[in-house]
Amino acid sequence: MTVDRFHITIPGNVIMHRRNFTNIKGTRYHLVKRIGTGGHGAVFCTAQQRTAVRLFDGTASAAKLLACIEKIGHVPLWDFPLIQPVMQVSAESYGGYVVDLLHGMVPIWDVIMPPQSPDPGTLRAWYVTKTRGLRRRLLQLACAAETLATVHSSGLVLGDPSPNNLLVLDGPGSEVAWITESDGDLPPSEVGILDAGARANRLSFTPGYAAPEIIKKATAVDLNTTFSTSTMVCASTDVYAFAQIVCQALCAVHPFVGSSIPAGDASELLRAYKGEYPWIGDDKDDTNRSVSGYPIEMVMTPTLRRLSQKTFGTGQGEGRNEPLLRPGAERWAQALFDAADLTMPCINCDATFYAIRDERFVANECPWCNYKRGDFALLRIQRWVPAFQEPIFEENHNPHYTGSKLEVGFAIVSEQPMVVTHRIAYGENGITSRLANKPLIELRVNNNELCLKPLEASLDFWVSSNLAGTEPMDLSCSRELPIRDGIYLHFGKAEAGHRVANVILPW
Repeated sequence: MTVDRFHITIPGNVIMHRRNFTNIKGTRYHLVKRIGTGGHGAVFCTAQQRTAVRLFDGTASAAKLLACIEKIGHVPLWDFPLIQPVMQVSAESYGGYVVDLLHGMVPIWDVIMPPQSPDPGTLRAWYVTKTRGLRRRLLQLACAAETLATVHSSGLVLGDPSPNNLLVLDGPGSEVAWITESDGDLPPSEVGILDAGARANRLSFTPGYAAPEIIKKATAVDLNTTFSTSTMVCASTDVYAFAQIVCQALCAVHPFVGSSIPAGDASELLRAYKGEYPWIGDDKDDTNRSVSGYPIEMVMTPTLRRLSQKTFGTGQGEGRNEPLLRPGAERWAQALFDAADLTMPCINCDATFYAIRDERFVANECPWCNYKRGDFALLRIQRWVPAFQEPIFEENHNPHYTGSKLEVGFAIVSEQPMVVTHRIAYGENGITSRLANKPLIELRVNNNELCLKPLEASLDFWVSSNLAGTEPMDLSCSRELPIRDGIYLHFGKAEAGHRVANVILPW
């Protein structure tokens, strides 16, 4: 839970005079200490180590929040990585709720804000070692995008996605991201860029991440006008904020803070956040390119760049000024997973980089240390159409896919196992399926041979060495096959449409 950026609006000493509170089911909680304050109350850790209590003040706006929390409690989101209210608390004039605490997680703010040192070596060490590099970022962002898509598919919106309420694991371990509730508070560095009218209206968004239509409306209201962003937020404002987080996490620079924005100029920074400058990777306007961070071509696949252009661009069919044209969270999740699949580790340093980005680019060396890359095989995904008795590229059957053919694939590093999951074999995702990450088969490349090891007892899976006539080979047990362009891995029955992977050596 993010608690270090809240401002005090509730008399903490009065609350602490009463340390015991009871939820609506009768469970008692003993408050230990206040760990943060927010726009409508304060957060306290409890004697139960993995729980905290958030108490609201007695204002009408706090009462509305409690009513919303009660409604959200009936939405079946409990299996997804959201820090949600666990149970309401009854406490005289103070309402509130109990939440679970996550240990070992930090706001992604710590990942996207690079050190201030101009030394390139310091930036590289921060990006590669301290925050664990490109692949880790891609997977954490992909998990967050899936969670955001799940929220949207349930008819809800976050309202204020920001680096403060997206949490990632701090340290080694599985790639995971959690989303906390939005509280509407501003990072200290952002408070100074907004005029008094916006601040007087109790902001419920984060400048630098809110959609331009929200910032424009908030900064245009009169000082005596009551303004709320709750009537403006929707899925398209959520994904705009998330897209900015993605760009900043990957490029180590905000997508609108390029060379045209004078350092320390609050008014120009606000204009950038309103969308009055082109984004740093705009393919039609290069006047705001960035000299900071890392080149977009180095850290984004063509698909990620296209989604960014579709979100931040102002041309026909682009979404900066046309919210309904912005790509949804599900498309971001798929593109981020696809990008992570194309990365490989450097054999000389700790970095990860794209082994292949599109049909025109195969990496010859690690861009972080310029050391020659190791060998890898490419698992290229296509689609088997029984009527044609041959594979066609997966993107031809996906109306939302706009990438080049080699963007749908997986880099299998020599002598390192790669696990094929339901997501890879069947195109499933964590939004609609609980089996997306279930392992099916292990692949390993050794001395130009492909080693296949089934991880499930019963699979509709078979291998053909030549689609033009060779009989399918059964894969009920492990086997090794020589790698050549004629090897195809089929994830389904021959008489039905299914995904098929072509194993090739790109070097």
